[in-house]
Amino acid sequence: MLTGSVTKLVVATLITVSCSTWSVTGGDFKCYEDYRCITDTSSPQYQIQLQAWTDENGLRRYESYYCVALGSAYGSHIGDKYIITLSTGFEFVAILADQKADKDTVDGHTRDRSGAIVEFLVETEALPYEVRQSGSVSSIPIFDGEVREIRRLQNDGM
Repeated sequence: MLTGSVTKLVVATLITVSCSTWSVTGGDFKCYEDYRCITDTSSPQYQIQLQAWTDENGLRRYESYYCVALGSAYGSHIGDKYIITLSTGFEFVAILADQKADKDTVDGHTRDRSGAIVEFLVETEALPYEVRQSGSVSSIPIFDGEVREIRRLQNDGM
């Protein structure tokens, strides 16, 4: 029988990540698009959706990242990863899983005509009633608030 205490050795590695950062105002409305609208089977957008899954709120996820579309002002490489900060202080990680068309955006391609900065890819019938009713993912309590910052992480090749 052993007695005494056990000491664990924990090794941590500090990783420096380069990123581009945009300060944003507005963007309380967070629209959505059903992922099945992506139909080009040869596109990187479609390939991401083959590996994505639908969470309990009807939002599409790739690994731990929320699948989103952004305007080209924030980048246009499908698979780029982001940290998005809301006015509530809530941060979430996202992957560029689709691109908003420049013709459908305003303010230097930062938001769509509805004012939405972030557009979530979803499975429509799995969305909460409140989201379908309002048309905005902001109806999910953790996503309430305005978009304050978007940080694009260095592309790691997905």
